[in-house]
Amino acid sequence: MVKRLVYYAGIFTIAAATLLLEVTFTRLFSVIFFNPLVFLIISTALFGFGLSGVLLSIFPRLSRFNMDKMLWGLCLAFAVSVMAALKVVVGIPIEYSSIWKGEPLQIFYVLVHYLFLTLPFLFSGMVVALLLSRLPQKVSKLYFADLVGAGLGCFLVLPLVPLLGGQGAVLGAALLGLVGGLFFSLRLGKWSSIISIILLVGVISLLPGAERHFSLPIRHIFKEKHGDFYKAPQRRIETTRWSALSRIDVIDTHPTKLIYIDGGSNVSFMIPFQGGDIRRLTPRINWRSMPYLLKQSPEVLVIGPAGGEEVLIALSMKAKKVIGVELDPAITHLVTHEYREFIGNIYNNPWVELKTDEGRSYVRRSKEKFDIIHQIHSVSPVALASGALNLSETYLLTVEAINDYLDHLKADGILAINRWGVVRMVSLAVEALEERGVANPGDHIVVLEGAGATSAFFLKNSPFTPEELKIFRRYARPLRYRMAYSPDRKKENKLYYSIIDPNLREELYAHREVNLQPVTDDKPFFDHFLRFGKLKLTSPELLDKGMVVVQEHASVGDIILFVLLGEVTLLSLIFIFLPLYFFNRTGLRSRFRWSFLLYFCCLGLGFILIEISLIQKFVLFMGHPLYSITTVLFILLVFAGIGSYLSGRLKRPPQRALKAIIPGIGGLVVLVLLLSPPLFNLFLGSAASLRFFISMLMLAPLGLLMGMPFPLGIQMVNQHSPRLIPWVWGVNGYFTVMGSILSVVFALSFGFRFVLITASCVYVVGLSAIMGIPKGEGVSK
Repeated sequence: MVKRLVYYAGIFTIAAATLLLEVTFTRLFSVIFFNPLVFLIISTALFGFGLSGVLLSIFPRLSRFNMDKMLWGLCLAFAVSVMAALKVVVGIPIEYSSIWKGEPLQIFYVLVHYLFLTLPFLFSGMVVALLLSRLPQKVSKLYFADLVGAGLGCFLVLPLVPLLGGQGAVLGAALLGLVGGLFFSLRLGKWSSIISIILLVGVISLLPGAERHFSLPIRHIFKEKHGDFYKAPQRRIETTRWSALSRIDVIDTHPTKLIYIDGGSNVSFMIPFQGGDIRRLTPRINWRSMPYLLKQSPEVLVIGPAGGEEVLIALSMKAKKVIGVELDPAITHLVTHEYREFIGNIYNNPWVELKTDEGRSYVRRSKEKFDIIHQIHSVSPVALASGALNLSETYLLTVEAINDYLDHLKADGILAINRWGVVRMVSLAVEALEERGVANPGDHIVVLEGAGATSAFFLKNSPFTPEELKIFRRYARPLRYRMAYSPDRKKENKLYYSIIDPNLREELYAHREVNLQPVTDDKPFFDHFLRFGKLKLTSPELLDKGMVVVQEHASVGDIILFVLLGEVTLLSLIFIFLPLYFFNRTGLRSRFRWSFLLYFCCLGLGFILIEISLIQKFVLFMGHPLYSITTVLFILLVFAGIGSYLSGRLKRPPQRALKAIIPGIGGLVVLVLLLSPPLFNLFLGSAASLRFFISMLMLAPLGLLMGMPFPLGIQMVNQHSPRLIPWVWGVNGYFTVMGSILSVVFALSFGFRFVLITASCVYVVGLSAIMGIPKGEGVSK
């Protein structure tokens, strides 16, 4: 009995290692590349898992080997391949911009990355596939241990990344893999355990120097994300910090200091200030201080103050009170500890409060009303040009978010947002104001445009007065900004006027090339300005209206999805279907083969569509993509594991049980869709622990049921066609890979609600595929 428990402990540990690796690599990829390439990690992991079942199928001689030795060896191979993959990722830099130019060397580097990233997931997937195929009668308990371990692994990223850094957390995954090997070695001789312990000690010894042994090509990363800005030799990295959310680098750019977030994906300045009497500060008149020219002693909320430049501006403009809401605890610690003297202790000033929180969550929770709410989005020009933002969601800029801000502004309060893509801000503002019953929303909006893509957007709870518009014009010209839209000259800019005027708006929104509809919490892709798959504007009337900036930063990010879709289709055909067809064709002679194959296709596709859609949907509620990933995966996987365990205790035949389980999944998905808007609205401003508890109440029943169809399906295949097991494992993995990409494609076009409903329908299709299979007719040889 004790020796049998080793299998459960081993699969639990290797599953935890695998999910820790997957989530940690997403953090590393966010630093090394732009966020869209994070999809590469998800698709690679799932591809490796699908490939593992194929290898066990096409090499039947593996069944002759001692299973315990194979499990032990695979865990060791996992650990070694993790370190090899990490070395390749940090040692072979990819030039993001060169990929789209079709440079052969860069495309080759991408394939090398893909190969080495696949190996760890291949080895861990083989551990799972080997146990499930050799011990099918224990599938419910094994799958339980696998899913619960995976849930724990994704949660471990929260403490390990800040403690060990990104590279150290990856080594932590290798360490967990060796612990799994140690468990399996208990069924072998003592020498296997000794080797495992020696390797464990070796990896532990690498942890303190992980940043040195696997150093990131940080200068290359800065150059890729910020052009030549970092070339100057006098600029050096003074401080580096990892949080669970990002990597922070502080760079000396004398006299200021620059905060690079995730390798330069976002930036913020720290301005030197000697302290003293804040009230004697000379007013800092620049494009970010424009809203303060309209207010006397305002009460201000700054969302994302980071290095404190905007806070210093507010203080110089004689703000009565400034509240800064910063999401990243690493930045909060830097500006209140190591660099507090450099910035003049502004965050310890009696007029300033600094909160570590998500901006929208804080706004929802706050009972205060402000004169100015200031939001800054400092992204690099390289990020814009690369199209890297097009697939990124932001819940700070949706119609619902604008309504939240207006609710917390005073009667004549101003929302000021500095970012590119202001044309979308106008559509958001018009939609929000019309929802609030405002008859002439154009009277509440001012847009300033500067050089390049920099723009300033202002939205007022009450109409702008002629005196306020004069102030804008007086200061805009010296600052090299122009009034692109103002209430007294609405028709000067054709593009903005087409959004303001309800008679022209619908025609613009329905245009076949451009996507300017106001984004919502269901489709929060603010920067996706063109129709999906459209890479260039060709319409003369749109270019004439002023869409040149959108044209310059078009939806290049869509290429990533097409490339990944084509890549996984080709690789899966070559490495999954062709090997199975040529080396295990007997499996296709099994009874009910097409019914089982369709069923497991639907399971893989349905599960991943639900999983990724919920991860994206819960970003709003949990406040950051990483918090959403860990929360949703932890809850779904742990409770799916419990569901798998309970499925082994069901007295009903699998088909009868599935008749209740799969409709139950669809019903719970609909329930989540119905409950999430009111629950998010009610608890968005609550503490993180309460939001996690609410998330668990919403998702636990769904996860419980989602864990049952796979083991029940394996039971059915084992009863009728055991030779088909490698095939169903392979197609399940393949459609899971496809689903990870299709979920984003569908969300961009139709929203997350559509994706979740589609997933429910896919499950029903899978159920219908096996309904004609008779109960237990024996095993087909």
